[in-house]
Amino acid sequence: MTINNDTPVEELRMLGEEFRNKFSIHHLQELAYQTGMIQRKRKF
Repeated sequence: MTINNDTPVEELRMLGEEFRNKFSIHHLQELAYQTGMIQRKRKF
């Protein structure tokens, strides 16, 4: 059994990195918008 000594902040950073490796930025932004994590879309 492996003991995980990572802090919650480090674990979130690693999770974010994994999401960026698996999904496009556009897909992640759309998901955040749909779930209410962001309230409006950026205008470019």
